[in-house]
Amino acid sequence: MIKKFESFINEAARPKFPAYKVGDEVLLMGYHEFQYSTKVPVTKWETYSKYATYGDTGAMGKIVVADIEKKEYVVEFTGGILKTVYRGRSGGQGSYRAPDERRDKDNPLYLRVKQIDISTEGLPEIQKLLKADQFSSGEKVTVKVSGEKSVTRNLIGVSLAKTLENKKLTYSIDGVSGTVPVNLIEKEIDISDEVAQDLLAEEIAKVLGTKVKETSGTGLNREFIYEIAKLEGKSLVTGELFFKNDNEREKFVSDLQKFIDKNLDKNLQKIMHNGESSEVKVIGISSSMSIWYRGKISAQKVIQAARNIGINVKEFLEKKRGRIAGNKYGL
Repeated sequence: MIKKFESFINEAARPKFPAYKVGDEVLLMGYHEFQYSTKVPVTKWETYSKYATYGDTGAMGKIVVADIEKKEYVVEFTGGILKTVYRGRSGGQGSYRAPDERRDKDNPLYLRVKQIDISTEGLPEIQKLLKADQFSSGEKVTVKVSGEKSVTRNLIGVSLAKTLENKKLTYSIDGVSGTVPVNLIEKEIDISDEVAQDLLAEEIAKVLGTKVKETSGTGLNREFIYEIAKLEGKSLVTGELFFKNDNEREKFVSDLQKFIDKNLDKNLQKIMHNGESSEVKVIGISSSMSIWYRGKISAQKVIQAARNIGINVKEFLEKKRGRIAGNKYGL
């Protein structure tokens, strides 16, 4: 009897269906899985795979059907991020999906949603922030991940939950853990012109105090080979070292790390991992010289490399604009 009474009370506290009407914008926040379709009216929902929202992201949609009989909604996906969840032998989660005007115009995505999964709390704030969104799903952007270090990656979409929490646009970036606020993201600069690539590659060499030894390939598949040597290995010296106690051992490792940090050229460390930063950590003590190593940076990463050593790429290319344009017209 008590359970039935509690159930009655809880049921009475819930908003009656439908709490939302066709045309309403709603949020889908937290972890939920949804069946989906690309056609309305829906005659069959996808059962092998679903789309899911999760913690930091969330999705936004517009109600297109309020089914009184089934007490569920059909919501057209219009914003945020979804992720495919596959059932069956393959298991696991698949790719992300964010709104794309060109694709969604002819192929909109519809989700099968229960009333408990949706709300409008925070919706006005998110809608206001989204008006300033200047990025698109799949766009290549530069992301500052820590200190002076930045990487070039593809933008997935707006992380709605974190955007609401941070009170500013926050994004999910492919290959970058967590979410990234808008102030740490820049649009990537187009550098398809080979003269612009050459000039920037030479400026990098000037900052590094070395030179471009050779160039191979064409267009964005070009590679700039620098005169650089490399020391690598899983350990730093051969043999075993013995210490009186853990404190002495830890002090030795700490002092060795400081010695390495002091003597390494920091600019080389920032970009010789094909334009991105490379860290050195003392984990043991064998050295091996890689005589076949070629310090190379691809044309696609040359902007990233320049940024990582403090070159203002926009300013530099603007100064060289005349030379770049002259080459284009054979001057």
